[in-house]
Amino acid sequence: MITKSIHRSTASRRKRGLIMPRAQYIENKCLLTDIQQLLLVDYINNWAYKGLPPILAIIRNFASNICSKTLGKN
Repeated sequence: MITKSIHRSTASRRKRGLIMPRAQYIENKCLLTDIQQLLLVDYINNWAYKGLPPILAIIRNFASNICSKTLGKN
């Protein structure tokens, strides 16, 4: 079994709930879930199939609707 060494203070802060592991942080930071991302890709592919270029404003609006949050420029 391979174990990754974690600094003692990091382990202590994780246990107290002050910080979280990087993978969990990245997952929580994402606006869309995996299923929502698949819906967005399917939406873009449907536009491409119809021969229409996916317009950024429309994609942002669709993503905003499926995640129920207002999205910024990035």
